[in-house]
Amino acid sequence: MIDDLRDVFMFQDLTAAECEDIAPLLKARSYKKSQILIYEEDQGTDLYILREGLVKVYRLHQDKEIIFNFQFPGDVVGEMEAIADHQHRVASIETMEPSHFWVISRPDFLRVMDEHPAILRRAYQRLLDHLRVMNHKVRYLSYLDVRLKAANLILDLYYNLGKPHESAFKIECKLTHHLLSTMIGVTRESISKVMRDFHEEGILVMQQKYIYITDLERLQSMCDDMQDVTSSRKWRSECGSASKLR
Repeated sequence: MIDDLRDVFMFQDLTAAECEDIAPLLKARSYKKSQILIYEEDQGTDLYILREGLVKVYRLHQDKEIIFNFQFPGDVVGEMEAIADHQHRVASIETMEPSHFWVISRPDFLRVMDEHPAILRRAYQRLLDHLRVMNHKVRYLSYLDVRLKAANLILDLYYNLGKPHESAFKIECKLTHHLLSTMIGVTRESISKVMRDFHEEGILVMQQKYIYITDLERLQSMCDDMQDVTSSRKWRSECGSASKLR
């Protein structure tokens, strides 16, 4: 649970006193699981600061969902529309579990940003993070088959959500085959077959919706053709990234 604004990526350069001045501008909101905060193409400029929970960022095309990424406590949702001139949402945001937010209006955020230019620098850094991650993901979504798409996705999940667990590495986020398929734009049947293959080959096991990587070295070797440095797989910058909360 985020209780201190300095645990929010955009506000990490501010002092405690400066955060106290901003706090009255924030309104607390809570949402149940599977509630949609933001619809793509809708007009809206409020910023949502995730204090607790998990949300997905996605778009729909011909009733098919493609997930861009997840947002975790300490992340800010909707900053692009607040900074840009246009006011149409670029993606939809939906909670994946009960979630709690602080909400700040665009006028209040712009005023705070004018008073504290460090916030603007942080906002641009987060935008660059998004572009870097999307560039990396587009590469393997465009050129690789389903098996290698899945391998790269799981490796990305490991670098961001993986933790040692006995003799394996656990992805600290509940996932389903449907969710995995929407993250790489393939059918659920295709991802189910690949996951079975990975299990039979001793690369991973999936238990109670958690992925446990049992042969990380082999998984990494499958993705060597991408020739990406580790940092390109991380969703947040190493410098001043939000605290690890999952």
